[in-house]
Amino acid sequence: TKHIKARYFNITDKVDSGDLELRYEPTESMWSDILNKPKQGQAFREFRAFLMNVPKNYDDEVERLRTPADLLPREGSRVDTDTLITAAKGLMSTGDKARGNYRSVL
Repeated sequence: TKHIKARYFNITDKVDSGDLELRYEPTESMWSDILNKPKQGQAFREFRAFLMNVPKNYDDEVERLRTPADLLPREGSRVDTDTLITAAKGLMSTGDKARGNYRSVL
């Protein structure tokens, strides 16, 4: 809790001195909410347009038709999970494993 107190009082000091201005921001305008809350309809399209820099009326099917065929994924292609697991295991050296300094990448 010590770091929370320091952070709180640092922020209140900045606000009191006029270096920092706080303002209310309604949930509907917080674009990061789309990363952890499901949105639907117009709200989804607006947030997607903002984050992906696409028009609000963006249509995947239209974009697929506009994209050259060699840039599209091949039909039936899938990721080979065995190859990914082998590559990930190769990235973790035995020295790191002995010290416990590794983390799972999958």
